[in-house]
Amino acid sequence: KDISMPPSTSANAATSSSSNTKSTATPTESSYSTYSPYNSRPLTAFKSTDVPQFDALRDAAIPFVRSELHLRNLCNDSTRCLALRATYVSDNDFRRIILDYSRQQVTGEIMELLFDLADAVGFATRQKVMQEEGVVSAPGSSTTPVLQHILRMPMKGDVEFTAGLHAADNDSTNNCNPWINQEILPEVRKCRLMVEDFTNLVRSGQHVGVTGKPLRNVLVVSDSVSRYGTECVYDALQRDVTAKRAAQGRVLRFCTNVNPVEFETQVHDLDPSETLVVVILNQHADTNIHSGRNEDDGEELAVLYNARSAEKWLIQNLTAVTDVDADFS
Repeated sequence: KDISMPPSTSANAATSSSSNTKSTATPTESSYSTYSPYNSRPLTAFKSTDVPQFDALRDAAIPFVRSELHLRNLCNDSTRCLALRATYVSDNDFRRIILDYSRQQVTGEIMELLFDLADAVGFATRQKVMQEEGVVSAPGSSTTPVLQHILRMPMKGDVEFTAGLHAADNDSTNNCNPWINQEILPEVRKCRLMVEDFTNLVRSGQHVGVTGKPLRNVLVVSDSVSRYGTECVYDALQRDVTAKRAAQGRVLRFCTNVNPVEFETQVHDLDPSETLVVVILNQHADTNIHSGRNEDDGEELAVLYNARSAEKWLIQNLTAVTDVDADFS
């Protein structure tokens, strides 16, 4: 519910439409502002429930709460179902992606109210700040730039971003902060190439384990967030004919919980001499744990515990060799 937005938008967010009889008082701003370290743009924070657009949305949702608008009746409305879908078509109509959200308990009116609320709390501006500068966190939380979207950028050329929902016509596109194109993007691309090169070495058999055997099994030790993203891609590729054929003879397992039973379940049928362990750990995990911070300590400690378990498993089973670095990355 805590949304950051520019101070100049605050008064606009409190302006009620003629059909809205709720309070139009300007939301009370918090006593802090979040500044980006790259261009010091202030973002004043307040709750999305403080704007009248939220009240309008809540009132419109009452029929759903009372079950007056049941989903089975909504789905019988063909006009509504056709309207509640979005289609993306790639260049030359090569690929088409359809998002059908007609099975959600919404109507066209509800969607417009949701868009109005997004506009009122400066969603598009918040999205732009994340794309251009990365820092959108509330005070007291991490100031690490939120730049996951950079991982999906093209491998060549500079990047331009689209502002997002209901942005003004003269503000619908923007060039990314030069800091990203000149410093962050080259590092991300370099890292992606390193991962690709290492993967190719493993798959081709040029990089082997300490016993000289090819690494056919991969055990991923990570927190739950990192696991879900990786596992989602893995599940999707299992349905791809080419990927499925290329993966024959290979095994991918995940270990996230601090549970000896789960760890044993994941590795009981794997040959340690053919297993590569990949540990995905938050870059601030070591600092947080040793500084006494509680933020995400549980997840971080779980990753470290499972990583130690994996290392112990490799050493105990590869008794002839004590250096397991080739199998542990």
